[in-house]
Amino acid sequence: MTAAAPVEPVLSRDLPQDTSPGQPPLPPRAAPAARALAVLEVSERGRHLAQAVPIMRWPCTLGRAVHADAVLTDPALAAEHLRLGVDEAGRVHVRVLDRVNGVWLGRRHMRGGQSFIWEPGAALAVGRTQLMLRLASAEPPPPQPWRPASRRGLAVTVLAVAALLGWVAVETLLRMNTAGNVAGRILSESLGVFLPLLAWVLLWMMASKLFAGFAMFGRHLRIAALGLLAFGGIGAALHAGAFAFSWPALARFDRSLAYAVLAATVWRHLCAATPLSRRLLAGGMACLLLAALGLQLGLQWQSHKRLGQGTLYLSHLYPPSWRLAPAQPLDDFLTGAQALRPALAGRVTEQDEHEDSELDE
Repeated sequence: MTAAAPVEPVLSRDLPQDTSPGQPPLPPRAAPAARALAVLEVSERGRHLAQAVPIMRWPCTLGRAVHADAVLTDPALAAEHLRLGVDEAGRVHVRVLDRVNGVWLGRRHMRGGQSFIWEPGAALAVGRTQLMLRLASAEPPPPQPWRPASRRGLAVTVLAVAALLGWVAVETLLRMNTAGNVAGRILSESLGVFLPLLAWVLLWMMASKLFAGFAMFGRHLRIAALGLLAFGGIGAALHAGAFAFSWPALARFDRSLAYAVLAATVWRHLCAATPLSRRLLAGGMACLLLAALGLQLGLQWQSHKRLGQGTLYLSHLYPPSWRLAPAQPLDDFLTGAQALRPALAGRVTEQDEHEDSELDE
């Protein structure tokens, strides 16, 4: 009795296909693709994502060599720079193979031969490259808000520039006290405003291109134009309010509030030009603003013995119909004026002593 011949497994691709007339042959089934175990996100420091390299096995090596599991192109990387592995708890272990540059984990410099655990969300840096690792089991980060150029943004930019031109024209007409070429004077004043504005926008464009990868001329022009309008509008509103309600403190602190507008404008520029957190930038600008205000108020107190920048009250004339505060009786006004005499006499004495001391030196 002869032994039965072994039965070969029949694969689906070996099955006869239906080749009846009018029916095209079925394509062979493709083998299922292997799934990535992790994704290595590679970006230049402070810039947008450059590439995403899938990790297909553990352990794996990172470097510039062709046989590396994740091939990167930064010249600061060695042929085999890092070796990654995952333990049973799902933690990523990193061993530094390079002995020239090593790798930076935050502020810690890991040199060749050292090993450490790569915590989720941490970034590794070497050369101009920044590395982030996202395991397949981890949830992807939420999408970041992105607002491309739109008609609304363009319209706001055009309106802001037009309003700024109108503001300059009105201010020029109000300051003109002699007859002359009105158009030439307005053109000259407009160039004096827009040339520095253009230089400011170009500087922020270069910063955006350097740190964010995009120039964003329109956005920076819009931010700068709106900031200038707010700067001039707040000053005019404070002086008009001081006149209308008889609150001189509004006119004295107009420059302090203008500093706040400038800080907000710079913060908006930084948010557009850098990938840093808005909260971090807001905290930094708030600290700088408080320091600038403290220095300004301290110097004003030292020189004028009062807070504020020392602007004379009602240095701007407004129509009488804008006055909302009730008129002060003449006797009360004279009494208040008499109360100022000792303070003014003391200031005159201090000024004379200061001038005498300068002459002695």
